[in-house]
Amino acid sequence: VGTAGGLLAALDDAGHRRAVVMTSQEPAGYPDANDRILAEARAADGRLIPFCRVDPTLGGEAVAELERCIGLGFRGLKLHPRGENFSLALSVVGDLAGVAAGAGLPILIHAGRGIPRLGDDVERLLGRFPDLDVILAHGAISDLAQLTERHGRHPGMFFDLAWWSSSSLIALATRVPPDASV
Repeated sequence: VGTAGGLLAALDDAGHRRAVVMTSQEPAGYPDANDRILAEARAADGRLIPFCRVDPTLGGEAVAELERCIGLGFRGLKLHPRGENFSLALSVVGDLAGVAAGAGLPILIHAGRGIPRLGDDVERLLGRFPDLDVILAHGAISDLAQLTERHGRHPGMFFDLAWWSSSSLIALATRVPPDASV
């Protein structure tokens, strides 16, 4: 379990100014955890950028939680298909993407190991919401070949470099330009 103070100290040690923060999986639900993240971010003088997390399997409740979080000042949305066991093809994911796009918020999607390919679903979301920014976590290793092949069609597709396999990062770096990585 990390703490905001520990994260800020680690940022200082590494010479970094800011970090995006969100809660881990919360089986009891996300509203209280989102509130905690926001309070910690507010206390950090802009150094912690809060992303909310929702469970799309809750349907309209997930959309309502995203809307509540936007009103509170969250700066992005985290979706974790493995954590909540859902597919990006769910209609509520499109609803969430529409709300996020309308508010100008990016969506960070777990795209690491342990999930089915998600490239077609990501492309459908980006085609439906041209102003949406999607950040594919963990180098999009769950569907690296398809997503890196098609990234040029979608200016809102970005690849997060938080991954522990240097060979996967090298594969990503050979397939996409540096401005597509965050």
